[in-house]
Amino acid sequence: MRAIIAVAGLAIVGVSACAPRPAVAPASPAAPLPVAGRDWFVHADSESAMLAYGVEASDELSLRFDCRPGSGRTDILQPAARTAAEIRLESGGVAGAWRASAEPSNLEDEVLLLAEAPVTAPVFAQFRALGWLAIDDGGERRGLAAQPGSADRVERYFKLCE
Repeated sequence: MRAIIAVAGLAIVGVSACAPRPAVAPASPAAPLPVAGRDWFVHADSESAMLAYGVEASDELSLRFDCRPGSGRTDILQPAARTAAEIRLESGGVAGAWRASAEPSNLEDEVLLLAEAPVTAPVFAQFRALGWLAIDDGGERRGLAAQPGSADRVERYFKLCE
């Protein structure tokens, strides 16, 4: 009887080891909470699409993406306190980093970091699934979480850009 149970247990382990793994990792325990008054906003027309996190219709942005619909690429714009060599993003334990250039900002104490990335980057797949990103802002991790009911804006942007 014990031999039958052991063989059955090995069969279950063997089947689960061969099962396909999900393409997107589960949410990490470090998922940020939404911040009152801040959210992801999308604006699009036939020539361009934009996804931004911050206060809608203001200069208070933490991160912005721009693309030409159907291009498969996105520009990333991150306001920062100082110049950095790259823009680093993370969502649910999946990270991405892109070489950045810096431009002066209209705001006194910041620069604009600019980078370009494929919309198929794994961190964006995770972002689409979870509705949040974290940015590395000079060594400080800042979470950018969608408000309840607005995570579909993230998916809408990436679908337009694909």
